[in-house]
Amino acid sequence: MWEDSYSIGVEFLDEQHKGLFEHTRNLLNTLLDDEISPEAYQAHITMSLTFLKNYALNHFEAEEAYAVEIGFEHIEEHKAMHDALKQSIAVHEIELVENDFDIPTVRGFLNFLIAWLVDHISNEDIKLRR
Repeated sequence: MWEDSYSIGVEFLDEQHKGLFEHTRNLLNTLLDDEISPEAYQAHITMSLTFLKNYALNHFEAEEAYAVEIGFEHIEEHKAMHDALKQSIAVHEIELVENDFDIPTVRGFLNFLIAWLVDHISNEDIKLRR
């Protein structure tokens, strides 16, 4: 999922971005695991989603602090994008629970998350490059 073209040239942020992709891929692997029991599937999806949310929150804090440190002039717009993603994840989480983490709902969430990550890193985070 991670491609070198997503690198923004800020090592600690690139490593965190790679981590976001890795945890998203782990969630995808759970979705594709034919041998996992329904109970283990739901538990793993729930645990992965919680971890991913926390990881993203920590990453956003670090990225926003870096943006302030370098005097990034569009910090408020950038922060608003992060806030919008947090809200979207909350909506998706409700939908996931309401639909008992069924495959189409999890797949829809993953498609959304991957598209957001690629677009945000490629078009927005790249602006943080010194």
